[in-house]
Amino acid sequence: MDQQMETLDGFATSYFNYDFRTAAKFCTPESEKWLRYEASQMKKSDVERLVAKKYGASYVVNSIEKQSDSLSIATLEVYDYYINATIDSMGHEESKITFMIPMCYQDKQWLVTLKRPLRPRRVQR
Repeated sequence: MDQQMETLDGFATSYFNYDFRTAAKFCTPESEKWLRYEASQMKKSDVERLVAKKYGASYVVNSIEKQSDSLSIATLEVYDYYINATIDSMGHEESKITFMIPMCYQDKQWLVTLKRPLRPRRVQR
């Protein structure tokens, strides 16, 4: 496994299972504020539902598209992902959902770079 895939695996495994502290290890320092934001949006009911899940989220890498020598975007299919509650809705689990994860090569390593909270890509059906 190359370093970019190791970073993507570490990030995806922790992020999609709401382990934001571990996910931060695979991100640029500027991305950490968005992980703190995501953590702050968790409600007690979200935490209770995550604890009650029998198994965590999993994922498959569909592609990694190189944008330049130092930028790429990974497309992942995430399975059994819990989407936390919003002000006007309850949290729920998605059996399959697509995410696009931006990455950059910085300080001789690939890192996830978040410019805003990570949101699923909506697919036209």
